[in-house]
Amino acid sequence: MTSASFALEDLAARYWTFRCEEFPIEAILAGETSSSDLLLRHAPEDFERRAVWATAALDELAQLGAERFSPADRATASLLRGELTDLIEIVSHHGHLRPSIYPLGPEFLLGNWAAMTRLANAADAQRFLDRLVKIPAALEDVQRCMTKGRERGLRYPRLVVERAVSVVKSSRCELRSYRRGRAIGDPAQCCTCADELCAVPGADTASRGA
Repeated sequence: MTSASFALEDLAARYWTFRCEEFPIEAILAGETSSSDLLLRHAPEDFERRAVWATAALDELAQLGAERFSPADRATASLLRGELTDLIEIVSHHGHLRPSIYPLGPEFLLGNWAAMTRLANAADAQRFLDRLVKIPAALEDVQRCMTKGRERGLRYPRLVVERAVSVVKSSRCELRSYRRGRAIGDPAQCCTCADELCAVPGADTASRGA
């Protein structure tokens, strides 16, 4: 391996460590151990911090000199360059201020994490609870992004808002059915969308002007 290859390998390893710290759920799903109890880091300042790190890493990558790379190294460098660029452009294009809400919102990753979590002992259960406690604050960070986006004039298409609201209502409905011991997915046993627990405050106004 050349010195450029070693430098690229080191940069790629540092990027993976950084990504595992910034995206704990991705790390967990990849089989890595994450010490963080905050599973979602989607606050505006989180995206900005990642963009700053990625900018510095992208400059470092450019200084390695692609002409000295082997074919495998060039593929690694290309992949790394793409991922770093994504972290920068989502901020420069204000994409982080209009986070995905449909078909996959922030709850999707959380659902995957919860479904794959194995509780083998009391310590595992306590870690699970510690992480659950921090989810509301993390979702509030997502709302802060959306609020900043709205202040900048960013809007979601009406259809996206309507479908996202429908998903939230369905989830609340299924949760209530589960608590009452009813069959999930049975419309006859499920509460109606007019139910207070299935209502989504502000849903009507969210889609106006979309």
